[in-house]
This record gives sequence, C-alpha cells and structure tokens, in this order.
Amino acid sequence: MDTIFYEAQRQGRLSFYLTSTGEEAINIATAAALSPHDIILPQYREPGILLWRGFTIEEFANQCFGNKDGHGKGRQMPIHYGSKQLNFFTVSSPIAIRVDGNDALAVYTAIRAAREMVIREQKPILVEALTYRVGHHSTSDDSTKYRSLSEIEHWRTVRNPMTRFRNWAQTNGWWSDEEEIELRSSIRKQVLNAIQVAEKTEKPSLEDLFSDVYEKLPSNLEEQEKSLRQTIKRHHQDFPADVPV
Repeated sequence: MDTIFYEAQRQGRLSFYLTSTGEEAINIATAAALSPHDIILPQYREPGILLWRGFTIEEFANQCFGNKDGHGKGRQMPIHYGSKQLNFFTVSSPIAIRVDGNDALAVYTAIRAAREMVIREQKPILVEALTYRVGHHSTSDDSTKYRSLSEIEHWRTVRNPMTRFRNWAQTNGWWSDEEEIELRSSIRKQVLNAIQVAEKTEKPSLEDLFSDVYEKLPSNLEEQEKSLRQTIKRHHQDFPADVPV
C-alpha cells in the first residue's frame, strides 16, 4: 500500500504522502499486543495499526484523496487518519520502555508488558521503539540529501523488520515464498483498485468544511461560510470545479 500510494503522489494523483517503510514491526506488533478496545494516540507513520484493526484499503484511499467518503471529508492532509470506531485518535506522547523497533516479537512483548502495567498501575507509560525511517520523510522530501544510499539500503535489507519476521515464520514452517508471492499479488490488485475508485469519487461539498464540530453552527462560522460562497461566486475560475458548492 505504501509503495503504490507513494507512486500515486509522484504521478500527481495525490497531493502528499508519508511512508512507514522500515517501521512495520512497530505498527503490527503493537496492534497485535493490544486489545481492540484499547485507545491509541498515534502519529502518522502507524497506519499498520489501523489495518490490523480492520480499516480497509478503500478507507485509506478515500482519506488520501480527500473525497466525500473519507472520514476527514478533505479537511486534513493525506495520511492523517483517524477512526472513532477503531479507537484510533488523530496524531499525539509519560516511565519508559526501550525496545528494538525492528524486531516484531520484541515489540509485541514490550507492548503487552506496557499494557499490563498501565492497567495495573493506572498511569501512562512511554515505549521507545528504536527503528529507522527507510522512506523519505514525505513526498516533499529527498532524504538522499542528508544520508547516503548505502545507509538506507543497509536498513532496507539487513535490518528490515518484515524480512526478520518472515524468516522467523518460515523457519517455524508457518510461511512460504509461494504464500508471500500470492499475498503480495492479491494486495497489489486491491490497492490499485481502491485508488482508482477513490480518485473518481466526488469531493466533499463546501458545507462539509464547516460541519461535524458544532451541533449548531455558531454565527461566526455561518458568516464565514456565507463570505466564502460569495467569494467563490465572484471568482469561480480560481476554485476547484469538482467541489460541490
């Protein structure tokens, strides 16, 4: 998903994107160690937690394209995901645990222990997962300007968390190269289809810019909406034609 969404941004189909390449172990092992009812206050490189909890690829695509079906209705930039139903709150940070963030099993063990401590002692705890951001900071960044390609490649290959976990699973006879190929092919088709659908889905209407915060719109926002509509009417050529007014 990261690879295809990143490429979509480079093609000009998305305005912005951030990858979580190299940080997969933190995402998935953390999600596996927690209860679905546990509240998570994440940052933007943790979409794997949402995937684990059932957030669909279509939902990711809708948010990134800012269309009317996205949870944020286009109010926030791409990859700022959130889901009230999945207890995943938009972007957040209290004793600390340090763990190898590229070792999924170590992350799982640490998060399980941290969760038990939080429940038992009723206080927050910070888990410092030591990892490496393999991808660029975002699609507006070229990280080769401040780090070498050999450094990136070392972490992408030798220290890759997915490779380490896959090797462990294969050693135990729980995974195979054939299953890997089949899964990757299936997911690629699903992601490409989700992008095509999200890209063609209608944008949120103008009124959605002011809704979903107050039960009754305050007078100052009513005035702002009125002013915006008047401005668009006068300068319609300067506003996106695909946004319903």
